[in-house]
Amino acid sequence: MRDTVAALLSTESFDCVHDMSGIWWRYSAEVEEPVLATLHLPRSFYPSGTFDLCPENVFFNCVSRTEMITFGELPRMLDPVPNGIALDRFMAEPPLPRERRKYLLWLGRICEEKGPHYALDVAFAAEEKMILAGTVYPFLYHQKFYAREVLPRIRRSRQSAKVVSEPSFGEKLSLLRNAKALMITSTAPETSSMVAMEAAACGTPVIALDSGAIREVMRESVTGWIGSDLEHLRSLLPLISEINPDDCVRYAEQHYGAATMARRYEECYRRLLRAEPKPVSLNA
Repeated sequence: MRDTVAALLSTESFDCVHDMSGIWWRYSAEVEEPVLATLHLPRSFYPSGTFDLCPENVFFNCVSRTEMITFGELPRMLDPVPNGIALDRFMAEPPLPRERRKYLLWLGRICEEKGPHYALDVAFAAEEKMILAGTVYPFLYHQKFYAREVLPRIRRSRQSAKVVSEPSFGEKLSLLRNAKALMITSTAPETSSMVAMEAAACGTPVIALDSGAIREVMRESVTGWIGSDLEHLRSLLPLISEINPDDCVRYAEQHYGAATMARRYEECYRRLLRAEPKPVSLNA
């Protein structure tokens, strides 16, 4: 990546560089252009010393205010820009009515910090059918977790739970549209939640653990409910029926659009080019 970007900058003219990888910005001193580095991960996920030396031409931003607070000492921090999604991909059809939805859904990267095993426990305790959809990446600790915590629960479920491995976009869309609710049971501090946005755009409520920036993404009683622990999540499941699928879609239209995200990044670029980062309040 380092050589590819350098080669591109040497042959074409750009006003600034936007690094969404969270890695390349460390080489910003090698280029003249101002660089915006968007940080997507929880602070604890970055190795110690990552931010000890920040080139003078690099500016930072985060995807939520909750995340930004954890990076309070970084220089040249711009306003957070919330993630957005391509709404039209999820809203091609009106949401299904509640009575046609038959199961709970967990969707994402199948690993310990995302808590899929906790979602299964909540569903079993509530005697609800459950679909676990996602990918187990080829890392030994992910595979060991899946074998130790997920597979035994699936086997004990007596066919009330099943796994859909590596769903295509079409499969993911169908799973979201037909679910009673999407469960988010991450124990890591979420910096955003694209899947919560996608669920709302499909008219599907979310039942989520209170983790990181989840309260910035969701609107309680409109797009779903937020619980303090697993027992609280289970107690919230009957409230799914109070969420109106059309309200979820309207909220998604108003808050989750990729076009809104793009406009906010354009403003970040203008501030970079003026080299006048707007001060942000970490207490707002």
